[in-house]
Amino acid sequence: MRPPRGQEPRPLVTAPDSDRAWVWGLAALYTATFTFFSVVKYRYYLYTDFDLAIFVQATDRILHGSFFSSIAGMNLLGAHSALNLVLLAPLFALFRHPVTLLVIQSAVLALGAIPVHRLARRRFGPGFAAVSFAALYLAFPALGYVNLFEFHPEALSTPALLFAFDYAYQGRLVPAALSATLALLGREDVACVVATMGLWLLIARRPRARATAAVFGALAAVSLVVSFGIFQPSFATGEVQYVGMYRDWGHSAAEVVANVLRHPLRMLESLVATPGDPRDTLLKQQYYLHMLLPLLLLPLLSPSTLAIAAPILVEHFLSWRHNQHAIVDQYTALVTPFVVVAAVLGLENLLRLAAGRRDWRAELARRGSRARALATAVPMLALVASLGSNLMFGPLLGRGVLQAFGPAERFWPGPEDRTLKPYRDRMVARVPHEAGVVTSFEYLARFAARGSVHSFQQLFSGHYAFSSKPYPVPSGIGAILTALGNQYEPDAAARLRQIIRADRLRPADAAGDLVLYLKSPADTLDLLASGDLVPSVATSVVYDSLLRFGGCDIPEPIAAPGGTLTLRTYWARQGPLERAYLTRLWLYDAAGRSVFFRTRYLGYGIATPDTWPAGATVRETYRLVVPGDLAAGRYRLVMQVVHRTGTVGAPAVPDDPRLAALGGMLALGVVEVR
Repeated sequence: MRPPRGQEPRPLVTAPDSDRAWVWGLAALYTATFTFFSVVKYRYYLYTDFDLAIFVQATDRILHGSFFSSIAGMNLLGAHSALNLVLLAPLFALFRHPVTLLVIQSAVLALGAIPVHRLARRRFGPGFAAVSFAALYLAFPALGYVNLFEFHPEALSTPALLFAFDYAYQGRLVPAALSATLALLGREDVACVVATMGLWLLIARRPRARATAAVFGALAAVSLVVSFGIFQPSFATGEVQYVGMYRDWGHSAAEVVANVLRHPLRMLESLVATPGDPRDTLLKQQYYLHMLLPLLLLPLLSPSTLAIAAPILVEHFLSWRHNQHAIVDQYTALVTPFVVVAAVLGLENLLRLAAGRRDWRAELARRGSRARALATAVPMLALVASLGSNLMFGPLLGRGVLQAFGPAERFWPGPEDRTLKPYRDRMVARVPHEAGVVTSFEYLARFAARGSVHSFQQLFSGHYAFSSKPYPVPSGIGAILTALGNQYEPDAAARLRQIIRADRLRPADAAGDLVLYLKSPADTLDLLASGDLVPSVATSVVYDSLLRFGGCDIPEPIAAPGGTLTLRTYWARQGPLERAYLTRLWLYDAAGRSVFFRTRYLGYGIATPDTWPAGATVRETYRLVVPGDLAAGRYRLVMQVVHRTGTVGAPAVPDDPRLAALGGMLALGVVEVR
């Protein structure tokens, strides 16, 4: 039904269909841009967390009738109610690849521009202002970070919440309820903002507010009952203990809620500061800047709309985790919709103020009026603010200005990523199709569409990611692919050796610290050997009176940029060791400048010197990957030995006073890069 005459403003630009074409074009451009960067990230192994892999595996397992994820080590319904994965599973079945979820995420997030445009169009008429708000949404830095940080089901709730708000604002109950239902399928805490959205409709006295608020409340209640009354009691067995994120407030959910209610002023303080932690205080204060500045602070002119997102803000800001207080991860997915619609309604409130006692809609339609001028100038200034914000702290253009907490993942490959890519591709391709795999974050998504794939990080730590529950050592493993030597803990090394022995794995490929173990490979690679071994360049340096360095080989001292340089070093344990040893390697050019540096644990972090037979010569073979951007020339290869006791490391003390005077910097030879 059309509103009464005079209720809708005349368009600022009379082009009733062209602005829709602009919005769809901007949405398509956004989808293409963020799909491109997502594919680049995937191609160069820049997804360095396990969320993408977990949800790829979960979607694949749904096609097999299960929500169990071996990566998470549990049924995912015991952690998050990500039921919208069921809707994605048929599409994933057609294109069974991790990139499928990344493309869907970009496309669905882009759809949020449609309800934003429709809301603005009804308030200000078709034309520049309405299109501007769609553009502001698509250029919103927090949205881009959500898109580029792994894949998360709650990201798909962002546009669904915008559609729900837009339909509810019109009083269209059925599509509003359907949109809210879709949003609720993303995660259990969506129920909080769906319920507060219903309260907002009552306060704002929108059409059919009572009915819509009742439906939203009922849907939120059902979601909470299903999540916390059915799924978590049935499937949560200690693999996730999210209540630990609120350790400053209590040790159980009930205790946390009770303390929040008992100390409301402390809770409010936590929304802007963390007492005793100035860095986290800065993060929280920058959060508001990052969420408001790209919209020219317009959301502040509609504070009641901003308040819809308050439960999510409380949820994140009471946590001790710093990344929940920044915009660079997925934690703004349920806040962004209400910040953006608050900007639209904030401009409306500004125009009301500008019109004074006059009808702001009539003033908007009158040429030369202050309201009409503001309706053009303010969105234009907001676009400038958005561009400036993206240049300062945005995901693609940002320079880290006014940003104390940057993204954990990079969005574009560097020289090392390009150099390592062919080695990574080669090793991934060698993993048998049906083999159970233990691998690190960068490679998890490659193997996620199979039933048995395990995170090396959980095996390394010995417990689940968000839990103190011990992580069981997996069995039936056919491949291990991870960077060894850049991390070491005695218990982790023992667990890794247990898998290697039990499943009869052997090293099959290596490049730098990246090593591939396979079950009975056709060609076993030499990493560590012991026996009657003699180096081609012999020496004798004893470190800490415990570890003797006997010399080295550089069989082919010529390498190409991006190629490998084989280095064999010879060692002997002189007595019992209670410390770990590392080697630091440098390449120095003819001018004495360091052009390459690498630190790594001796023995690849698995067979460390404390496990070597006393007195026996042990040879470690390391395939140093030459940087792909290294200029041709001759370089000195220099080594320093370092010991670590607990978490403290220091250069090991050589028995040669001359070498000690040089800080233990021992020249191993000269290599040529051609």
